[in-house]
Amino acid sequence: MQDLLIVLAPIALIDSLSPVRFGALITVLGGRKWLRGGVSFVIGAFVAYLLLGLGITLGADRLLTWLLPAHPKPLDFALSAVIGSALLLVGLLNLRVPNVERGSREPRSEGGLAQFWLAAAITVVTAPAALPYLAAVDRILTAGVNDLQILTALVYYCLLYVAPLVVLVALRVLLGKRASRVLAVINDYVARWIPRLMAVLFLLLGIVLLVDAFGFFFFDRPLW
Repeated sequence: MQDLLIVLAPIALIDSLSPVRFGALITVLGGRKWLRGGVSFVIGAFVAYLLLGLGITLGADRLLTWLLPAHPKPLDFALSAVIGSALLLVGLLNLRVPNVERGSREPRSEGGLAQFWLAAAITVVTAPAALPYLAAVDRILTAGVNDLQILTALVYYCLLYVAPLVVLVALRVLLGKRASRVLAVINDYVARWIPRLMAVLFLLLGIVLLVDAFGFFFFDRPLW
């Protein structure tokens, strides 16, 4: 289990780099009820991603067990190869991302519940592009852990996933009135550079998964 958590950590941190979530949270933190809204946004992102992960992981595990009771290990690594190829393709396509117009705007609703659902909606809408999450699910299924360990691994993953959002809220608390300028700089940096950084990290993760699958099929020795 410890080895699985070590493997999941870098995948979760790659997955956490989302310009959409960062931009939305920075907008929330610029509102009047920023603390309640910011905390609610983080909780909404965590809960939605955890439920999504449970549905995918347990659903895939039950489906594979039902279709293939023996659940051959080559199938796990074939899935790794598919996900790795998809990560490579997405990374290559997104290496050159045009600059996005940036601008601050007030959130339409500043209530905590509204920000909770905003974060949940963003998480669901962007789920089809969450290839690192699929890679994490593949690692969990490959590890052959039980349901409680699956839940533990996903909670751990989702905590790391929202960690950058928690840092933004903490910065807003610590900096007080100076936070607006700092958050504006962060927002500019995120919009300009994070898409390119994500593309590079997608490429690296895709290569790792492909090498892992290659090692299993040709040398019977997976990388991790």
